[in-house]
Formats: sequence, structure tokens, C-alpha cells
Amino acid sequence: MVNTRYGLVQYELLSSGFRASLSLLLGIIKEIEARSLGVAAEEFAGIIIIDELDLHLHPVWQKNIPLALQGTFPNAQIIVTSHSPHMIQSAKSDQVIALVNFNGGFPRVSDLPHSDYGFQGWTIEEILEDVMGMEDTDSEIKKELFRSFEEALDDEDIARLRSSLHAIEHMLHPRNNMRKLVRIQAAPVLGADK
Repeated sequence: MVNTRYGLVQYELLSSGFRASLSLLLGIIKEIEARSLGVAAEEFAGIIIIDELDLHLHPVWQKNIPLALQGTFPNAQIIVTSHSPHMIQSAKSDQVIALVNFNGGFPRVSDLPHSDYGFQGWTIEEILEDVMGMEDTDSEIKKELFRSFEEALDDEDIARLRSSLHAIEHMLHPRNNMRKLVRIQAAPVLGADK
């Protein structure tokens, strides 16, 4: 049984992310206490290395697990690898070292901007592109729709513009500001005909 904020829950009934996180923490504590000559985990001042910390974790857990590790092992230096923009977003700027492949060769350390807020003000898309080196975060169909929209706008092709605009508005998230922007761009061509 595990005492959660919802009360006692059988271990087997916990989410896989919760079980993975709990197993990770308990495994580290066990190793520290077994190898450190009686040093309690919270007093451990060594190095903890974890590969792919984000593996199999829900994005909420990806954001929270680094804080749980830091709180559980406050004196340890914790080094993790991750492919999670959510973990980067919650980190301080001096806690992230991004490795990028340069011209298909050996990885090198990427120059990242530093701020007092780390990457907490960055969107997931900005992190994927500017920190993790992803060249494009848009789907092919989205790019094709926007190309079609731009061409119809340039050609003042009202039928095609209306069709592209309709598709874009239905494809984008309901709160995406690009929906307003494409309507504004199309307005001079569509005029009152929209």
C-alpha cells in the first residue's frame, strides 16, 4: 500500500508513471544506503546519473520528477539525460546542456541563452526547435495548407483562398492565434465576399 493524496492505494493500482517514479526513487535510496557506509539518502553528497529520466512518464511527471529528485537528494549532483521538452521547460538555464550533432559528426555543446527564468517562458515548440535542434515542428499537411493559402492569397483566387482558410481554421487548435491572423490576411481579398 502506498499513501497518496487520495488515501492508501495498492501499489499495483497506481499509474505506471507513479510506479516508475516511485521505483526510481526507492532504487536510488537503496543503492545509496547499501553502498555509502550508512549514509542516509538525504545526506548523500555524491553523483547520481540517470539515463532517459523522462522514459514512460506522462508530461506532468516529466516536469515534476526533477524537483522530486532534488528534494529527496538535496546534497547530490544529479545528472540526467532526457528528450523531454517538458523537463527542459521546468529547468533553470544552468541546469541544461544541450548536445547537438554538427554536420552529422560528433555531438557538440549547443550555445543556449541564459536568463534568470531558464526556459520557463519558452513554449514547447521553441524548446524543440532552439534547444533540441528539431528543424520543423509542423506536420506536412499543415505546411501544405499554409502554402496553398499563401498562393491563393497572392493569386487572389477567392475559391481556393476560402477553401484553404476553412481547412486551416478547422485544423488549428481553437485558441491558436494563427486562426485570427489568417482571417486578417484573407480579409482584403475576400472582402465582403467571405
